[in-house]
Amino acid sequence: AKKAYLDDNTADYKQMLLSTIILSVLFMISQAFGWYRLFNMDLPLGINNGVSYLYLISAVHFAHILAGMPFLISFYRTAAKRMVEPVSVLLYFSNPEKKVKLNLLTVYWHFLDILWIYLVVFFWINYLFS
Repeated sequence: AKKAYLDDNTADYKQMLLSTIILSVLFMISQAFGWYRLFNMDLPLGINNGVSYLYLISAVHFAHILAGMPFLISFYRTAAKRMVEPVSVLLYFSNPEKKVKLNLLTVYWHFLDILWIYLVVFFWINYLFS
C-alpha cells in the first residue's frame, strides 16, 4: 500500500489496504482455530510451561493485530471516501501528515508480520527438537 501511495496509484492503494484487512481477519480466525485445536488435543492453557508460553505469545500477537485493525480500517475508509475525484485524490496523496501516518502503520504491520514468521519458525524448531 505504501508503494501505491507513493506512486499516486489510487486503485492499487485501496486494494492493498483492503487485502491487508482481509488477510488480517483470516489470520485471526485461523489463530482462534489453532487455539481450539490445541485445546481439543488436551493441551489446555496451564498444562505445562511450553504450552502456556505458546498461548501467551500468540495471544499477545493476536492482541497487537486487533489493536492495529482500527487504524488500518480507518485508512481504508478515508481512502475509499476521499478518492473519488481528481482534486481530492491530489489532496490526499500530497498530505504530509497522511504520509507519516501511513509510514507508521506500515512499520507496525511489517513488524508484526516479521515477528509472526519468526515465532512460527521458533515454535516449529522447538517442536522438532523437544
